[in-house]
Amino acid sequence: PEKAYDYSLPVPATEAKDNSWFKDAAFVGDSRMEGIMNYADFEHSSNFSHVGLNVADVFTKPYIKTESGTVTVADALRNDLKYGKVYVMLGINDIGGSVEALKQTYSNLIDKIRDFQPDAIIYIMSNLHVSATQDSRGTAVNNANLNNLNDYTKTLADGETIFYLECNDLFDDANGTLSSDITSDGIHPDGSAYRKWGEWVKQNAIVK
Repeated sequence: PEKAYDYSLPVPATEAKDNSWFKDAAFVGDSRMEGIMNYADFEHSSNFSHVGLNVADVFTKPYIKTESGTVTVADALRNDLKYGKVYVMLGINDIGGSVEALKQTYSNLIDKIRDFQPDAIIYIMSNLHVSATQDSRGTAVNNANLNNLNDYTKTLADGETIFYLECNDLFDDANGTLSSDITSDGIHPDGSAYRKWGEWVKQNAIVK
């Protein structure tokens, strides 16, 4: 018989899901997740991303507009709606501090999302690499730090309700850095890349 896929590994490619499949999905992230939501077609999904969002902001900054006012991302996830999928991509705005502390904070975030949405499949999306130019600038936003964080967040996947999406294979060049021809600042992809990224998300989903 065909060998079953090992779901402790990154999610495998599947037949692309249509937009209606994502009507019970919530997307949590920073400017790069916001780019996916702006350029890709997830019109039925809840967008809980915000430019500059870091992990702590999820619990402290009221960024999400609702009918009853502006609330934190955590409060938005804690509402009465039940999500079937929650996509998370955070960390690049936290990377200037202790990466070890960030790992623990990220782990706590995933635990809280599980508490808020016990029936959801959680997708942890890898932090996208930066370009070779950005990597060489000597800032904390470099690929060594991003790989360190990604390697850790990958371990948070349990192969049952939490899965890891390895996004870097989509946009890396031969040297393992963000391809320079799809970014103007070395960190954020361009619009066509975001559209490609969104389509890729639709093709990498868990169906149970």
